[in-house]
Amino acid sequence: MIAVRNIFRVKFGKMKQALELWKEGQKYMQMPPEANERVLTDMTGEFYTLVFETTHENLSSLENDMKGEMSD
Repeated sequence: MIAVRNIFRVKFGKMKQALELWKEGQKYMQMPPEANERVLTDMTGEFYTLVFETTHENLSSLENDMKGEMSD
């Protein structure tokens, strides 16, 4: 099992907008249910970090999931 994390640093005060954009994008990019998508935020201190995380059985599974997501 592998976990894929896309980490973004968001400008101070822009986290709400970033989450709204993510929700908008979910309409177009659907990962399969077995990808176990999670969104993690850290809105304290100077970090303002937004993390998109998915899990996959192996790299081949990740590749197939991404092909399906990108071709829709």
